[in-house]
Parts: sequence; structure tokens; C-alpha cells
Amino acid sequence: MKEKKMKLAIICTEDKPVPAFGVGAVEAIVEDLVALNNKKQLVEIDIYSISNEHTETKDHKNKNHYSQQGRSSRFEKLRNQLILRLGVTGLYQCRFLNTAIKEINKRQYDWILVQNRPQFILSLRELLQDKHTKIALHLHNEHFFNKSFKKSLNEFIYCGYDCILTVSDYIRGQVLKSSPGLASSNVRTLRNTIDVEKFKEASSSDLPFFDKLHDRQVVAFHGRLIPEKGVLELIHAYKIARQAIPNLALVIIGELKDTPYCDQLKKAAQGEQEKNIFFTGFIPYSEIELYLGVGDVIVSPSLWNEPCSLAQLESLSMGKPLITTRAGGTSEFVIHEETGFLIDITQNFEEKLAKQIVRCFRDMITTNKVGKNARDFMMKECSRDTYLEKLLETIEG
Repeated sequence: MKEKKMKLAIICTEDKPVPAFGVGAVEAIVEDLVALNNKKQLVEIDIYSISNEHTETKDHKNKNHYSQQGRSSRFEKLRNQLILRLGVTGLYQCRFLNTAIKEINKRQYDWILVQNRPQFILSLRELLQDKHTKIALHLHNEHFFNKSFKKSLNEFIYCGYDCILTVSDYIRGQVLKSSPGLASSNVRTLRNTIDVEKFKEASSSDLPFFDKLHDRQVVAFHGRLIPEKGVLELIHAYKIARQAIPNLALVIIGELKDTPYCDQLKKAAQGEQEKNIFFTGFIPYSEIELYLGVGDVIVSPSLWNEPCSLAQLESLSMGKPLITTRAGGTSEFVIHEETGFLIDITQNFEEKLAKQIVRCFRDMITTNKVGKNARDFMMKECSRDTYLEKLLETIEG
């Protein structure tokens, strides 16, 4: 007798659509699940996402069902933020979620998986007709423990889930710390994974600025250009390091938006752009590995508690040494001087970062060994090939 497949509904966030064409880490992970299930057909998946007029989801090769809902207004989002901070749960309303629940009530599911929106449980428990359907939360970061909710709301919200999946032990610890009454067995770590076959060393000789990097030692950064990522500190550290390594170049891979912070970055690089410091601008996700390939050393100097950064995992998978910070969940996969190099976020951070960059280039035997170890680790522990199976096993406990 053929085994009955699990029926799974995935509720995405009210901010970004799926498919998202590489915009958003949460959405990228959902797309990975969709791609894996298309290939393996382990479960019946319906994806509930906001609508995207530029996306055509009626793909005959896609075995998963998409249900696209209307977007929430900016006013509604601001209103809900205030409600959650005040703890007035009875007033919480999300148009996207309510319309998704109406569609969900027309079907039957074994599990509903909520992506990174703990507060969605408020409406789900009230409006969901099938009370036997289990609900899991897939939590990707920690900002919900700080300003998003009134402190007393944390336990009420998290205890409403049958299971909580966190992307790192660090986030798991934060959930349990915020909700002492929550059963620890219901909070389980499911680390992010990536396509390790995509992110491996590739030829970068066709890139527009490659000729300017010929015979130079190159530091690369990959990620969003926002203050939390420490890009400004990296530029300052690079300038210090270049005093010891004159032919050092810095490649910053990321979209240079029209923001005050990006203006700061351009000002800090003034006089060195296109000579020593190169901003790539927006790069399609399909080409990221080509740009990462120009780096001899990759630096991710995050100034916040990274939960389980996809950009860092992609960098490690390239087989290049990664310099990053000892914060959040990063140290769960970056082991100092084994799979990468860790720096504490303390006083004189820029000087410490510069010293580590110089050390890497002055001992390339150790540096290359660390890069190889990182690649081996990623292939063994973080390949997305088994991610769908791990998710299903983790949900079921």
C-alpha cells in the first residue's frame, strides 16, 4: 500500500513574495524547499505568499501549489507593530494572513509551517477551523525578542506552536530564554543549508574589473550594505592592512543603494574606487559565486548576532578562508583556525580585523588549509540535498 504523503502548508511573510528571485534569505530557503520537493516528491506542499505581479507561478514543472494573497498596507504594518509592543493581542489583524487562512480552511493539512512571523499564531489559533492541524514556526532571527513584542507576550506566542524550528542553537537559546514555560523539546535546531555545488571555485576572468585585479591579493565582502554588516569598518580595516600589503584590493559585492549609509561607504572609499576598492553593485544571485571567486580571503565583519548567515555559508562553501566575528550562531560552523577565523567585537575592532587580514596573506599555507576545511565541512554538514528530509524529521521530532 502506498504511504500517504504529509500535507504541508508554508505561510511566508507579509513582506516579500515567493518566488522572490534571490531577494530575501527566508524566501530563498522556501524556494530551496520547493525545488527539492519538485525533485523528490516527499510531501504535498502549498505555499501561501503575497502576490507578485512580475512572477508567473503556473509552471507545469512545479509540483507545488502556490496561493498568492493580497499585500498588507504600510499603515496596517505600523498599526500591528504598535499593537504587539503594547501587548493588545485582540486587535492584531493581518490582511495577508487572514486571506491565507480562508484558503487554508478549504483544504486539510497535517502541518502548517510559518516562516519567521511568530505573531501569526494569534490569528491562526483563532481562525483555523481544523483544530487537529499542527502548527510549526520556522524562526530565522532574533529581533522578535527585543523590540517587536511586549516582553510578557513572548511566552504566550511561542507556547502557541506545536514545534519551533530555529536556524541555530543560538536562536534556540534565545527562544527558551524569552519563554521559561516553553518545553525545550519543542524547540529544535534546523540549520540553514545551501547549494554547495553552485558555490564552489569558478573562473572569474570575464568579470568587468578582473584585469584590474591581476596579480593582486584580494579581499572580498558579500552581503547587504547595511551598518549591521560592518562594511564601513571593513573599508577602514582594509586601508590599515594595505599599509602592510601594498597590492591589496577590496571587492565589495552588494547593491549600493541610495541610502545615507551607502553614501558613507562611498565617502570612505573616495579616491580609491576602481583602483583599489571595487563596488560591484547589484549582482544577480545566479552570478554571486563568480564574484566571490575573485577573493583570496572573504571577510564578513558582522556587528550583530548573525543567526545562521546564508552569505557566510556561501563564502565557506567556496573553499576560501572566511574572517568573521564571534557573535550569534556564527561560531557553530566557523571554528577558529579550523574552518575560518573569528574576531571578537571589542575596542580596536578595525585594527584587529586588519591584523587578521594581514596574517592570512602572510601565511597562505595555513589560510588555504582553513579554506579547504571549510569546503569539506560545508559538503558534509550544510549541503541542501538532504534539507527537506531534515526539515520533515525535525518537525515530527
